[in-house]
Amino acid sequence: MTTDSSEKRRLMQTRRITCEGFQRDDGLFEIESVLIDFKPYAVVVGDRGRIEAGEPFHQMRLRLVIDTELNIREAAAATLHAPYAGCTDINTAYAGLAGLNLGPGFMKHVRDRFGGKAGCTHLTELLGPAVTTAMQTVWHVRDQLSLPKALRRQPLEDVNERPPEVDRCHALRIDGDTVRKHYPGFHAGALVRSSVDP
Repeated sequence: MTTDSSEKRRLMQTRRITCEGFQRDDGLFEIESVLIDFKPYAVVVGDRGRIEAGEPFHQMRLRLVIDTELNIREAAAATLHAPYAGCTDINTAYAGLAGLNLGPGFMKHVRDRFGGKAGCTHLTELLGPAVTTAMQTVWHVRDQLSLPKALRRQPLEDVNERPPEVDRCHALRIDGDTVRKHYPGFHAGALVRSSVDP
C-alpha cells in the first residue's frame, strides 16, 4: 500500500489540530492547543442550524500551564464553535486537570475524570497532542537544566534518571542503535555492564 491514493475521491471533512509550546518568564510553560473541524459543504445540524462550507463545525481551545516536571499548574478550555449549545457547559470541568502529571498514567486519569458524559470528546482528544507538544517543549529545557551532556555518556544505576525520551518509542528504545550512539550511558548494554562491574 502506498501513501498516495489513486482513487477518485471527494473531500468531506478536515480536522486541523495546532499545538504550540511557550516558555514563560516565570519559568513555567504554556501549551496552547486548538482543534478545528470544517466541511467543504454546508450542513444543518443541532442548535446552530445551517453551518456554511468552510465555517468551523467544531473549534475548541485548551491551555495547560506546566512546570519542568510536567505537573499541570493550571488548565482552561474554551469551546468557540460546536453544534449544540450545551457543548460549552463542560469547559470549566477541564480546570480539574490541574494537579495531574503528564507522565505515565496521565491518559488513564483523563479517561477516569472526563470519559463519556463527564467530558467533551473533542477536548479530551486534544489532550493527546497537547501532551506530546508539552514533552517536546519541556524536555530539552529540562535536560539543559538537570542533565549535563557529560552525564548522558555515563552509565547510571538508577534508570529513572535517564532522559525521558529514552525507551519511549521504537527509535529511542534502550537497546537500539540510536540510544547507543546519542545516549551511550543509557544503552541497555552499558546499564548491564555498570551493574556487574566491581
